[in-house]
This record gives sequence, structure tokens and C-alpha cells, in this order.
Amino acid sequence: MLHACDKINERLMLHDIGFSLDIPEWVADCTSFVASDFFMSTDASMASPLSMTLNFDPKLTSNKSVLCRFDRKSAASLDERNDSFCEIMGAKDINELSTEQCSGVEESVVLGSSGNQEADLIIESIRREEFGLVPGLTDAESLILNKQHARLGRALHCLSQELYSQDSHFLLELVQNADDNVYPENVEPTIVFIMQSSEIIVLNNERGFSAQNIRALCDVGSSTKKGSSAGYIGQKGIGFKSVFRVTDAPEIHSNGFHVKFDIGEGQIGFVLPSLVPSCDLDSFKKLVPGEVNQTKTGTWNTCIVLPFKREIREGNGTRNIMSMFLDFHPSLLLFLHRLRVIKLKNMLDGSSVVMKRETVGDGIIRVSHGKEKMSWFVATKELMASAIRPDVRTTEIAIAFTLQESSHGEYIPQLDQQPVFAFLPLRTYGLKFILQGDFVLPSSREEVDGDSAWNQWLLSEFPGLFVCALRSFCALSCFQDSPGKAVTAFMSFVPLEGEVHGFFSRLPRMIISKLRTSSCMLLEGHTMEWVPPCRILRGWNDQARILFPDSLLNEHLGLGYLDREIILSDQLAKALGVHDYGPKILIDFLSSLCQTDNGVKSLGVEWLSRWLNTLYIMLVPTSCIGSLNTIVESDLTKSLQTIPFIPLSDGSYGSIAQGSIWLPCDVSTRFDSELFPEAFPNLYAEIRTVSPTLLSAAVRAISNIEENSIENITRMLQKIGVQRLSAHQIVKMHILPALCDDKIITRDRILMTEYLSFIMVHFHSGCNSCSMEREHIMSELKDRAFILTNHGFRRPADVSIHFGIEFGNPVDVSKLIDSPDNMWFEVDTIYLKHASTKSLSNGIAKWRSFSRSLVFLILFKFF
Repeated sequence: MLHACDKINERLMLHDIGFSLDIPEWVADCTSFVASDFFMSTDASMASPLSMTLNFDPKLTSNKSVLCRFDRKSAASLDERNDSFCEIMGAKDINELSTEQCSGVEESVVLGSSGNQEADLIIESIRREEFGLVPGLTDAESLILNKQHARLGRALHCLSQELYSQDSHFLLELVQNADDNVYPENVEPTIVFIMQSSEIIVLNNERGFSAQNIRALCDVGSSTKKGSSAGYIGQKGIGFKSVFRVTDAPEIHSNGFHVKFDIGEGQIGFVLPSLVPSCDLDSFKKLVPGEVNQTKTGTWNTCIVLPFKREIREGNGTRNIMSMFLDFHPSLLLFLHRLRVIKLKNMLDGSSVVMKRETVGDGIIRVSHGKEKMSWFVATKELMASAIRPDVRTTEIAIAFTLQESSHGEYIPQLDQQPVFAFLPLRTYGLKFILQGDFVLPSSREEVDGDSAWNQWLLSEFPGLFVCALRSFCALSCFQDSPGKAVTAFMSFVPLEGEVHGFFSRLPRMIISKLRTSSCMLLEGHTMEWVPPCRILRGWNDQARILFPDSLLNEHLGLGYLDREIILSDQLAKALGVHDYGPKILIDFLSSLCQTDNGVKSLGVEWLSRWLNTLYIMLVPTSCIGSLNTIVESDLTKSLQTIPFIPLSDGSYGSIAQGSIWLPCDVSTRFDSELFPEAFPNLYAEIRTVSPTLLSAAVRAISNIEENSIENITRMLQKIGVQRLSAHQIVKMHILPALCDDKIITRDRILMTEYLSFIMVHFHSGCNSCSMEREHIMSELKDRAFILTNHGFRRPADVSIHFGIEFGNPVDVSKLIDSPDNMWFEVDTIYLKHASTKSLSNGIAKWRSFSRSLVFLILFKFF
């Protein structure tokens, strides 16, 4: 049918029917036709009135939908207005006027014509061209027009219900619109809200509405801000429609325009303008709070009147709207480009509030709120956005940290949850700072669209901005003498895992990851050296710096001391990878030190005594906390047992893993006189004992600091595994393993003699421990110990060993056995010659008693 149309009017009629019946082919043809050069050069009078009600955006056809500008309104008195319009323009019929001629009238209004007649004519042209409200429509055209208006009116009603779930958004949108306005030079951009019992008055000292602004209000999906290369602000062009949440007939009085949008006569009133008388602006000006300097505020060129809906006037609606004004927060002014002052006047109770933004400098923005003032540190970053959105060249993101200024001029962090902004506040996500971005929002405009690739990209840029803001924050004048306090304040804003939810839940992990790899921590000292968190040691004290000088700490562990004024929470420090001063650091340092050529010897025993004392003090409370710390302590102890750091009496250094180590013998060690080292020089020479110089050095090094240092060092050594020197422990831990070791090929006769002699003497000392373990020790000796005989070392379990006449046996068996094949094993007399036997009373008898326990055979019993 389209190809059969010979005349343009026929084709246009099919287009009208296509929109009415939703025929995609005819709608698409209409879009192409309107965009064609032929259509643009055709006399406007050829188009039917109905076709003038449709306005297409070719960009929207890719979504298989067309946004239509529409309305339905009575055409009463339209003829008279058209006649006036024609008289001014010198035309006989309004259809003779071209778009260019109407634009000339619009331009005169834009330039500020003092009369209202031109503005009225522009409104009439909008009603005629955009909504088809012209005289002389046929019945068929009127029927189609009414149906189209009704259909689109219902769509507008649905849109108005879905735009915002909260009535308070209309106030924010009015603030947003005021920020988008153009202001004269030398005025302080200001918006005023005057709350009355029946209406809200909004005043703005902008230059005033232009015809283009009015046309944008008469549309859906159109905005005078659309196509900006600097972001998405105002992209929907639907902000003003939010006022219909509280009013059915908003009025606009600006720059000669006096119109209202009345939905009381149909939903098409959302976009259909109607002329109204001018308002009494002078009476409203008198109500503006704090109006003392007229030169700053200039002239109130725009007045918006919002008469309340009946249900608001008759119910509790006014009270709810009053609470909306109370919810206005000073942060509202933070990210607005032009607006600097918001004034609120409540005529119901006479109260008023003035919020004023002031740029202090160095990133600080201050907003006065009545007598109170709030401050923010704001960091911004301009992003090149063309790779993400070809139609957007640049966009800006910002982070604002809320600060409380003290009487001394210092800034204290305010860590309450803060909202995310898309130039206006949306909602909180658990962040302790404000995020501002040109986020894409759903129709509700109350949260960020999580599915938007643009929003995902903006989110990925915030961690870098957060980290970069640190240095600028620390450069504030109030922190010049204490940069560590600045880092503490800044780090208190870092979000932690689990604190943030929704679209921004990944932000804590992203920020912490960025901080871990950046030089964001200060070293102690006056050099202002910045290092990554992994190279920082916190929780240290002055004793730590004495024990581990800066150079040694850096040499062995690659760490430095955190500035003493920087305080981090345990959770944040762990997340950033900051090291805590504690037992692990002490052990890691010692391990590294022992891998050098001189090891611990290079620092001396006095340093080691301080190290042991410090480690013990750290571990004492740890062992009482819980099972987890007990396990950690056990692991640290096992690591320490492998490090050869214990100074021994022979001048070497050893570890517990290399063999038993004993505390040195002193007056506190209880020994029988027969067991003192002088009686067993070879045995004691073989026993690895801690060098006595360690404890004597402790007295010199730390006696003035820690009264119990000697006891602490002793207990620390014992905790590692060093044994307190006692006869019983020598028998159990050293002699028995040595006597029973069958891997030893060459045995020292003197040493083996001292081993067995030591056991014999000890067993006759009345040791309480031996009374409980005697049977076990004797069993080990009988089954595994090597005894020196006249035929070398033998085990009692392998051969029968006898006493000779030297041990009191009256029979000399060696004289009775003359066959060399019969070997007779006797205990070697070397045991009787040992000094301990001579010092004992009845030494031979005690040996015989001890030997019976080993089941040595005494021959005379059998003769």
C-alpha cells in the first residue's frame, strides 16, 4: 500500500494509521520519510495536523520502538490565538507559517524580550505542531488523534508511577535542574524552596527559561542537555516529571513564559502546556530567608509553583513533605556544578535553613548548614570515556571523605555510612565515604544499574582514585607536622570485606588489592619514606628498635618500622599484609641471622639474652589465650629448635635438633658430691651445656629493665627443649642412649666406664624419679647396654657376665677353665678403679648390688 501511494498526503495518512494500529512497516517508513531531504524541503502545510503530533528519533528505531511526543487538550479559543500569531507574523493562516518563522519568535524570547506575547505564541506553536491542536480537523482525524492521545497518555501515567518510589525525589530533581541552569555573571547560583500549606514555591536566580527549555518539558525522552560529551547527566530528560508525585498542575513562570501542565483533565497534561496568568513574584521574594545582599542573589528569574494534590492537602502529606526538607543534607551541594546555595523556608512553623557551599582549597569543600559547618575532602579524576561510550568524550568520578573540623583546625574522620551519588544522592551501600559518578540509573533513579557496562567501568576506576587521594589528603596543612595521623585518618575510611553490599560489594577487595601494591605507608623517622604495607612492621616499641636496629631489620627481613602515629585496625592490617611485631618476627630474624657467616656471634651473648627475654615475655600471655595460639606457639617452638643459636660451653653454637642441650650446673642444681663434674670429667665434657656466659651477660644487659630476666631466659630455654641439668635427666636423656647405641663402632673405654659408674652411683642416691623409672632404666641396660668385660664390650642379654675375684668372688673361674673354646666373661675391673667407687663407702658391695639388678651371675652362689 505504501508503494501505491501517489501523493504525499496519502502516504502521511498511512503513517498516522500505522502508529494507531502499531504496524511496524508503516512506522519505519514514516521514520525514514521524516529524516529524508525531500521531507525537509517540503512545505509544512502539506502535512496533516495528525502527522504533526508525532516526532521521531531515528536513534530509537534500533530498539524497535519510537518515543512519541503527545498530548490531548481542548482547543478552545485556539482560533483567536492563531489569529494573533498570524497578525504578528504577517500571515493569513497559521498553516502558512514555517518552522523558521516560529523559530524567530523563539529567538526573541531566548534573548529576553520584555513582552509576554511572543512567549504565548511559542506555547501555541507547541500545542499546534507537537499535539495537533488546530481547528478544522475532520471527524476521522479527531477520532484518531483522541485515540492516540489516550494511548500515549496511559503510557505516560505508567511511566510517572514507575519513575520514583519516593515522593522526595521531586525535590532532588528540582535541585538537579537548577544546577543545570545557566546563571548570570557575578551572582551566587541559588535555589529557594518555600513551603506553604497548599503549595511549594521554588525560586531560582538563573537567566530564565528559553523556548528550547519549554519544548524539552513538553516532551518525554528529550532534554536540552542531551548529547553532552561530558557524561550522562540529564540523559533521560524526565527529571521534571517527578513533581507530579505531589501536584497535578505545576506552573512555571520564567522569562515571559507562564504555563502549567495539568493532568487533572487527562494524563496528556504531563507534557501539554497551557497558558496561565503571571504569579505575584514580589510577594514570594519577601519570604526568601537571609535575603540581605541582593547583589549576590540577583533577580529571581524563574518561579515554579507546585499546588499540592488534594489527598496531600487533606491528609498528612504536608507533614511528610516537611520531613523531606528536613532530610536535605549538606552533602547535596558537593557534586553540583553551578548551584552554590539552597534555601528552605517553612511558612507553617516559620523556620528556615540556608545551606551554602564554599571551596576552601586543597580539596576541602565546606558546606554551612545553619550555624553548623561540615567539611569534605574531595578527590576527582577525569576519565577518557570514548572507548566505552563513543558519544561521551570524558566523564569525572569523585570520592568525598566526611571530616569534622576541630577547634584546633584538625580534621577528624566521620565514619557513618555515606550514600553513592549520581550528582544527587541515591542510597547507601555500606561505604564510609561518598562515591560520585555519572552512573547509569534505572527509571527509579534510586540505585545504580548493576548490569550496565558503563557502571562496571566506572567502578573499576575508583580504587585507583582512592589510593591516589592518600597523598593529597596527607598534604593538608593540618597534617604537615604529623603525617602519620593523616594516614591513620585516611585508612579509617578503607572498606573491609562484608561491610559493603549490592553493586559495590567488590569495591573493598579492589581497594585493598590496590593498596597492597602501592607505597601507602610511612616509615618511622623524619625522611617521609613511603613503602608498601608488606614492608612495614607495626606494634613495635622502643625496646624493639634497640633489639633490632633499622638497618639490621631491613637487612634480614626487608622491613621497616611503621610510623608511630599510624594506627591500623587488626583486620585492616591483616588484609593489607602488614607485619605485626611478635614472636614470629623474632624467630624469623634469628633464623636469617644464623645463616650469615658469624651468626649470633656477631651480635654477642648480651644481645641474645635480651632476645630470649623478649621472646619469653611475648609467649607467656599467648599460651593462655586458646588452642589456636597454643598450636601457633608449638609451631614457633619447633622452628626455633632447628636454629643453631644456643651458645655452648665449648664455644660453639648448637640447636636442640642436633642433640640434647643442658642448662649449666650451678648452686641451684642438686647433685650428690660423688656426681659433680670433677668425678666424671669425660662425661660432662661430652654433655652439651649452655655457656654460663649467656646468663652472666643477661645480668649485665637487662638487670635494670627486667628483674626476672634470668628466670625468663632460663624458662625460655626450657620451653625450647633445653634440659635442666640433673643426674636423673643425664641418665635418661644422655647416658642410656649412648650406652645402647649399637651404631658406635669404636667406644671410648674411659667414657663408657663413666657412663655405667654414673648410673650406679646415682641409683644409690635415693632419687625419687628413679624410684618410679628404675625398672625401665634397668630393663634398657640389661637388654641393650654394652658392658666392658675381659673380652670387650658385651650385652648382658647376649652373654652371661660374671664377677671376678676383684668384685669379691672367692672362686677364680679362669683357673678352672683351661679350654680356649670356653669363653668366660667377667666384668672389667676398670669400674672398680673409677674414682666414684673409691669415694663410696662399701663401693664393691654397691657394685655387686647394682650388678645383680642387671642379672650379672655371681659364681660363688653355685659352689
